Amino acid sequence: MMISNNYDDQYKLWNKVRQGNITVIEKVYLDYSHSLYQYGLKFTQNTQLIEDCIQDLFSRILTNSKNFSKSADPQIYLMRAFRNNLIRLMEREKKIQTREVDEYQFEILFSAEHKIIESEEAQINQQLLLQGISKLTARQKEAIYLRYTKGLEYDEIAGIMKMSIESCRNVIYKAIKSLREEIKNSGILLYLFFKKRYCS
Repeated sequence: MMISNNYDDQYKLWNKVRQGNITVIEKVYLDYSHSLYQYGLKFTQNTQLIEDCIQDLFSRILTNSKNFSKSADPQIYLMRAFRNNLIRLMEREKKIQTREVDEYQFEILFSAEHKIIESEEAQINQQLLLQGISKLTARQKEAIYLRYTKGLEYDEIAGIMKMSIESCRNVIYKAIKSLREEIKNSGILLYLFFKKRYCS
């Protein structure tokens, strides 16, 4: 049974979490731990580190829930707290050594069902998209992932990534613009290549 997306239901749910309701906390864990795990894989392939981070997060919820904000969306709170903790653990493990936010790694991979391509044109378009994504900054990749894979709103993404809503919009706008230009430019080169090869 999944948690309702209704705002009032989420508010009531979070209040029960803050009250230390073990049953509700267990339900939140079951509903969100897999999603957090998948999010973590975008930063690192160290699965043990990801699992430790999730366990640490829910341990803190169990022992310190009453100090949490009174009004919070469980998904956004969990993703933000998980992200902050994971990056901190990665720094401790010397997986990344930087103060610059764009120097952490974030990889977007297509899942198995995305690899089922029905036409050669679709294969080319996917390859162009992957090529474009590989040239984005980690910050752009993460914002794109949260917006188009997780379906989050700009204010939610801004909260998770610790930036203003305006900055979030700009990051996503520039990423989309970069992808469009990459696909357009690469598409023109492919067109000229095939034209020369098959039409000359």
